[in-house]
Amino acid sequence: MEQVSRFRKFVPASLSAMLDSKGFDVSCGVSMERHYTVLSTDIRNFTSFTESIPCQQCFKFLNSFFTVMEPGIRENGGFVYQYVGDSIMALFPLVGGRYTDNAVQASLHLLGEVIPNYNAGRARAGYDTIRIGIGLNTGSVATGIAGTQERMDACCFGSTVNLAARCEGLTKEIGANLIIAEDTFEKLRNKDDYDSNRLGETTIRGMERRIDLFDVTSYSG
Repeated sequence: MEQVSRFRKFVPASLSAMLDSKGFDVSCGVSMERHYTVLSTDIRNFTSFTESIPCQQCFKFLNSFFTVMEPGIRENGGFVYQYVGDSIMALFPLVGGRYTDNAVQASLHLLGEVIPNYNAGRARAGYDTIRIGIGLNTGSVATGIAGTQERMDACCFGSTVNLAARCEGLTKEIGANLIIAEDTFEKLRNKDDYDSNRLGETTIRGMERRIDLFDVTSYSG
């Protein structure tokens, strides 16, 4: 049981639940497809930021960053699915009809409270502050296990995931903090509760059609 408990720390919550339902018959190809709002975020200029610090200090920095980010996601109804380098991918399942609102409010909480508080602590300790960008998209997401019998990993994929990552990348290009795609914006319970700017239909690399994007800056609901 102790091994199982340790194993769970390496596996996203939804995948762990799926494995439980299948009696822990872990094999490549075990998968499911559900609707989520996907949150994609990373640290701006991370490569240049870490070039001058030792590897051990880089890991310490990343772990401190993940430690403050994860509760802000979880407390708003989401869960972290993957850490990749300095990037976080989180999923927000439908909870009381609020998966898009939960994701947007989590993002605004991270940008408006979590990161400023984290930066204040870094500044007091004499470290450089950081900036992040966040992209959101809503739709069908395939999650499961990929790899070989010798080396497996949890993964999720699909156009929903790709577009969330593209939205995050666009935050750097246009100087925004949070960009959400049209499917996320349209599913908000009350759009008037959010201060947002329509960026218009945008050509996204890898997408056949132009996507309507929105820059969301605050919530007043």
